[in-house]
Amino acid sequence: MVERRFPAVADRVLYWQVDDLDVAEPGDALPHLELMVANLIAMLRTDDPRS
Repeated sequence: MVERRFPAVADRVLYWQVDDLDVAEPGDALPHLELMVANLIAMLRTDDPRS
């Protein structure tokens, strides 16, 4: 949907895969999310966020 509605910025979208509660327990999913947020913050601090 992003590619179709916002083609000019589609290459800037970062997709995350996080299982729903019927697949993963919160104790598994939350540390994964925490790591992804920390990585996103680190990427945003660089000159090139996709590096």
